[in-house]
Amino acid sequence: MTTTEPLPNLPPRTDDLGRVLQRAFFRVLLFVLLAFAVLLAARFAYEMLLAHPELRTHCLIALLVAGVGSTLCLSGVLYSLDIPLLDRCPPWPIRWTLKLTKRFFALAQIPATLMALYPAALLIFNLKIPGQ
Repeated sequence: MTTTEPLPNLPPRTDDLGRVLQRAFFRVLLFVLLAFAVLLAARFAYEMLLAHPELRTHCLIALLVAGVGSTLCLSGVLYSLDIPLLDRCPPWPIRWTLKLTKRFFALAQIPATLMALYPAALLIFNLKIPGQ
């Protein structure tokens, strides 16, 4: 297709708003559950770090990976909340609820990112681990 040819007519969308919101809700639920699973793994790695100081490097790397994983899961939540806003223009109560939920998860992404940066700082600068 060259640039001078017109774009083909796209078929009309057949999904209604309820279906789009339902799919977005299940995606958000999946990403939140994945983030909690990763945070539980991070808690286990931190407990192992406190119990076995000889595994310091391995546990800090596990904590770093868990922080990056939870940050990615929360960014998946943000993406899933964007889909209903971009796909169709929902009524204002739904739109405001989606935007407020998106802001809440964006704020929750900040500690998850810090959870990834803190073990990296402990590894790089060889700092003492809190709780030991």
